[in-house]
Amino acid sequence: MSKIEECLNGKKLYGDDFSFEEIKKWYEEEKEGYAELGSKEYDKYNYHYHELNKELGFKYILKTKTAVFDNVL
Repeated sequence: MSKIEECLNGKKLYGDDFSFEEIKKWYEEEKEGYAELGSKEYDKYNYHYHELNKELGFKYILKTKTAVFDNVL
């Protein structure tokens, strides 16, 4: 079974065994990766996660303009 197949089958976590240099390379490659998904053709881009964000995250954030967090993921 290939390394990627192990990850896709849930036997391994992709990147869990990266060296420091591999992590740095991955961060550099992904730095703007998600942001660029819709920026190339903005008029055709559709963000599908608004409701999921509301249900799993935003409803737990205080409704204040001055919310401060010690840790954010």
